[in-house]
Amino acid sequence: MTSVLLTVPEISCAHCAQSIVKALAPEAGVKHVSVDVDHQQVRLDFDPATISLDRVREIMEEEEYPVTEVAEVAQA
Repeated sequence: MTSVLLTVPEISCAHCAQSIVKALAPEAGVKHVSVDVDHQQVRLDFDPATISLDRVREIMEEEEYPVTEVAEVAQA
């Protein structure tokens, strides 16, 4: 499993967060999605063998929440 933080400057409210979770959570390979509205970030835990980061970016673009930065989260 891979964990990443996606920077998404278009996140501005709880509705944005709900839209992102609704778009990503049902996708095969997505284990967990959480949105930090204040920091305009999405934490995504996913299986890269099932869903690619490129596909995640496509979904975010389709929802009009383009990702500007991706940072891998170190596993403890």
